[in-house]
Amino acid sequence: ASSQSVNNGNVVDIQWGGYYTSKKEGKFGIFRLLDFNKDAYHIQLFQEKFNHSPSFDVVKDLRPFVWHVPIAVGGLLNQDELKLIGHNELDEQSLMGYEGYLRQMGADEAIIKEMVSRLVEYSNKPPMKVQLTESADGVDVLPLE
Repeated sequence: ASSQSVNNGNVVDIQWGGYYTSKKEGKFGIFRLLDFNKDAYHIQLFQEKFNHSPSFDVVKDLRPFVWHVPIAVGGLLNQDELKLIGHNELDEQSLMGYEGYLRQMGADEAIIKEMVSRLVEYSNKPPMKVQLTESADGVDVLPLE
């Protein structure tokens, strides 16, 4: 039997505007969730690395190193010690990188404006628990509330 556990049935708190830590190569990194759907999650990345999981007070004023990265939703299953540590409401400035990405993908300005407004609204709601499960088709996303 393999000693490596399969990260199956992972329950994740999805918080638009949420700051998350996860461990890689013995250090904790940070990302901020901008958007989430059944196929991908969109984040800001921070350059800073920590020896211990940092508190929200330590990270809330950091500036993103990368303003937008889309990642296949299965990437959340590969995060070690993934933890939501706090959140700030999203605003137009925090979504600049995502807006640029949407333009590159051919979205028109009306759709972009509507998405930004929806994401700001989502970031005012409590976290949503979802269960991520690996399946033959990739990753299944099941809301738990």
